[in-house]
Amino acid sequence: MFLESKLPKWYPLQKLHGSVNLDQLVEAGKKRVDFLLSIARDREEAFLKSNEDVLNPLGCFSLIITAALSEDNLFKLWFLEHEGDFFSYWMERASIGDKIAIIKDLLGDNVIIGWKEITSRLGISRDDILKELAVLLPSDTRRKETMTKLYTDIYRNELGGVAVKFWEVPWLLIKHRGFPHKGWIVTTMRFLLAEIKKCFQTKLEARIKHLSQRKKEGDTKVLILQEVAERILSYWREKRDLMSIKYKDFKVVGEKLYEREDLWPLCMKILINRLRTSGYLTHGERLQLGLFLKKLGMSLEEQLQLWYKSAVDNFGMSWEEFERKGGYYIKHIYGLVGGRKDYEAPKCETIIAKYFCPFKSLSSEQLKEILKNMHQEMPDKVLVTILRRMREGEARKACSEYLSFLMGRRYEKEMSHPLLFVRLLYMREKKRKRREARESGSTPHAGESKKGGSGSRAGA
Repeated sequence: MFLESKLPKWYPLQKLHGSVNLDQLVEAGKKRVDFLLSIARDREEAFLKSNEDVLNPLGCFSLIITAALSEDNLFKLWFLEHEGDFFSYWMERASIGDKIAIIKDLLGDNVIIGWKEITSRLGISRDDILKELAVLLPSDTRRKETMTKLYTDIYRNELGGVAVKFWEVPWLLIKHRGFPHKGWIVTTMRFLLAEIKKCFQTKLEARIKHLSQRKKEGDTKVLILQEVAERILSYWREKRDLMSIKYKDFKVVGEKLYEREDLWPLCMKILINRLRTSGYLTHGERLQLGLFLKKLGMSLEEQLQLWYKSAVDNFGMSWEEFERKGGYYIKHIYGLVGGRKDYEAPKCETIIAKYFCPFKSLSSEQLKEILKNMHQEMPDKVLVTILRRMREGEARKACSEYLSFLMGRRYEKEMSHPLLFVRLLYMREKKRKRREARESGSTPHAGESKKGGSGSRAGA
């Protein structure tokens, strides 16, 4: 017997009723953008503040429109991943009735729920199901615990089993969490729910493609929504650039220079923050950050892990798929594929011309907000000088003014390279520590590094 339940009000893909105007769609979309960005910054805090606006599926529909009609691939990938995070959070906390209603909506006639229905329709006993699934489990220290859960799911929980058409969730076979039988994958509810985010994202992407196809066919009902897409995309891009950057976001997790974000130049601080909070960078920005990290000593394996965990366009990829596809450009900059060259990190002149320099790429207001959020103790005089240099088109001098503030002493030359920026701050710190050691009568450890955050001025 199934538990009947309507789709919960938070479920983003339910059918919408009533009518709205374009302004209401835009407003709902903007609120959804704000919320999804807040999830990236602080997941738990974002959901604690969730309200009726957040739970309104109209916001998701507005972003589907934006992804489909703007044809901005970066926005689409960001949207799919963060909407998937929203879905996963609520799905984990949903009642069994709500879970079943959502699974039925996502998979329709391609899913069978409940052991009695499965054994009746597919002609397989629960004993045989247990044997088949038990064979798939790895022989590790968790096997006994997993077997206990498996036994409970099959024999004591009528709703603990599902069968899904193999093309809907092929990754269950890849991960050895189900076995094929007459065109179906037989598995447990527990195993399916662990992978349900991918089912949701697949259906979400299908809606985007459907709307995009209607645009290509000249559907007037869709074309009238183009303004909505443009306004929301513009808002998202602005929020992305103005995303608050706080000193606590720049970690000091070790003594290696690629672990000392407090020593990095502003361009790299902003790029690593964008990657963490929005999950994407443009190709040029990825190259800029990747080469910088490489030259600071980060290993190929560490960079692969960083991008695999952070970049939204890896959603749904296994580690093996990422290494073959998304990891190619990382291996390229390490000289393992392609031209096999030992590429250097770009100097400031190249970055200003081709990549991302905040003193060239951002507006004065954007830069002002970022610096005020990052360095609340920065004197107004320093901030005014940096902004003046920027407005005069002197990006490298503006960067030198920023370095002077961090060092606590004047740096007269124009900044020429991000690695020089790191070196100067690091050497300033070492001199300070030697001075403090002499004054205290002790000798600092050769590899000692500052443990404080980047909110305080190095060398102050």
